[in-house]
Amino acid sequence: LLAIVFIFILSYAGYVHVRNLKEAEADILVSSVVKEPFPTCQSEPERYSPPTAEKDTDSLLLDVPYISQKELLPTGCEIISALMLLQYYGYDITADQFIVMYLDTGDFWRENGKLRGRDPAAVFMGDPKTVNGYGCFAPVIVNSLNRILQDGMVAQETGQTSLETLTNEYLKRGVPVLVWASIEMREVLPGTAWTIWPSGEEFIWPRNEHCLVLAGYDEESFYFNDPYEGKGVAAYPKALAERRFLELGRQSVAILDPKLQKN
Repeated sequence: LLAIVFIFILSYAGYVHVRNLKEAEADILVSSVVKEPFPTCQSEPERYSPPTAEKDTDSLLLDVPYISQKELLPTGCEIISALMLLQYYGYDITADQFIVMYLDTGDFWRENGKLRGRDPAAVFMGDPKTVNGYGCFAPVIVNSLNRILQDGMVAQETGQTSLETLTNEYLKRGVPVLVWASIEMREVLPGTAWTIWPSGEEFIWPRNEHCLVLAGYDEESFYFNDPYEGKGVAAYPKALAERRFLELGRQSVAILDPKLQKN
């Protein structure tokens, strides 16, 4: 009888030991899987976050190739902007080729103590490769572009009176636009004065004059391929950009390609 009791005691002790080992292993397994307990009162929205709805905005940005005028043509923003338009339509023209082969240029001279020069609506005044150059207005770039364009493509002044209208009439049809405004949309100030030959008209250059490519917009800004100092695609507040566009005479140029026009 004593032997039977002794065997029973040994068996029970072994059972308790094995059970404790299994419970300890189970605790280790659970702790390795569940790193942190879930909140006991987690609400439905906390567990399932709905997709964030995108803000419904009217915006557009055309993929216009970018070129910087920095260290290339310090005062040739009109030329660089024209080259960006040409590249957009598949034309491979260098800055030197544009200047030498297609651009009408002029310079200053003194006569009877007065500074004389050509009309910037007729020629590019000064040397765009230097910091002492000036620039030109829309008709000069139109003439240059039309010496390059082929297959029915034509450059022309848009005649539009606001950047907002340009976005509706041109950008939404995939047509970027050259516009005249000012460097970084700074204040336009009176600059150098000269007498235009041969008309004799007195002219004052608008200091900070700048040409850039209108390529996009959103609710608050217009987006430009801005060649100045390698700025890339620059956003300027709509009201400010409109004001500078007005101060530079609402000048803008577009290239029309019959193959890209939509009814």
